[in-house]
Formats: sequence, structure tokens, C-alpha cells
Amino acid sequence: MRRSLIWMSFLYLSFFTTTEAVFAYQVRFEASVQSPLPGEAVQGVVQVIGTTDIRNFEVYELAFAFEGDPTESWFVLAESTEAIERDVLGEWDTTTLTDGEYKLRLIVTLDGDEPQEILVEGLRVRNYTPIETSTPAPTIPAAPGATLTFTASPLPPTVTPLAPNPAEFSTAEIQASLLRGMVIAAVLLGSVGLYILTRRSLRE
Repeated sequence: MRRSLIWMSFLYLSFFTTTEAVFAYQVRFEASVQSPLPGEAVQGVVQVIGTTDIRNFEVYELAFAFEGDPTESWFVLAESTEAIERDVLGEWDTTTLTDGEYKLRLIVTLDGDEPQEILVEGLRVRNYTPIETSTPAPTIPAAPGATLTFTASPLPPTVTPLAPNPAEFSTAEIQASLLRGMVIAAVLLGSVGLYILTRRSLRE
């Protein structure tokens, strides 16, 4: 009986200790960016959705950079001490940028621990060029002090055709316009010739 009580106490303590550790892990390491996804095409003002409501949270910083820039220049979009749970971290106005490949970076500063950094790469700003079709990859939570890097799926792009140009002329319209021009020119030359012949005959 005594041994049974000891074993039950041991199992009880082990269960709650393990459960508490799992809960602490989930709470501690769930900083993430849910939108936009890596490889996604974006336009206009983009709302960046994410989570920074983690254990020992102090402050987060959201920034963007041009992908492939050797200087690694980052431009801050938002910075806050408010913990966010699957909500807007900041807004990214892409209309002021040239079309190209960009990346986002979320840095979460923690009290008494290493900061977490999450990168969302392969973001395609397409305000003025056709949008290719691709499949974004999902984001996953960061590990302690780790930097997550995401890349777009290597699918062949499918280019969306641009709208027809209303100022474009067909071959038939161009030929008709040239014919009208030739007729008008012939009439003008004939009129000038007739005028010259008339003046000469009057002088004689």
C-alpha cells in the first residue's frame, strides 16, 4: 500500500511537471508572422499580422529591406511595447517602393533572454508589373535565439497578361489611314497643278 502511494505521488508530480514545461514552451516560443507569407505577391498598403505575446516580452520591432542588398539596410515600419496576439503588427506601404523582391524582419526583445528574430523572405512587390503565381510557404514559431529564414516555393511562374492598350492600332486601321493620306495628298497636288495651269493660261 505504501509503495502504491509513493508511485502514485511520483506519477502525479511527473505529469504536472511535464505539463507545465510543455505549456511554458508553447507560451515562450510562439512569436510569429502569419501574414504576409514567404513568397507572396503584395500590393498597396499591406497589414503585417503576427504574434509577439510571449513570455518575458518587452518590445518588438518590424522592419523591411530590399532582398539582395549587400548593405543590409533595414527600414523600421513599427516598434511597440504592446504584446500582440495574431493582430496587426504594423502597416507596410509598398506604393512608395519600386517593384522587386523584399523581406520583412520581426525582432522580439525579451527580458533576461536572447531576442527572437523572424525573417519572411521572397516578398514580391507588384504594384506596376504583372503578378506571377506561386505557393507561399507557412511560417513556424522561432526557437530560442534562432533566426528563421523562409524561401518561396520554386514553382515556374505564370505571368498574368496585362490589359489591352486602348491606344493600340490594328493593321487594317493603319492601312486605311495611309490610304486616306495618299488620297488627300493627291487631291492637294492636283489642285495646285490646276491653279498653276490656270494662271499661265490667263497670262497668255
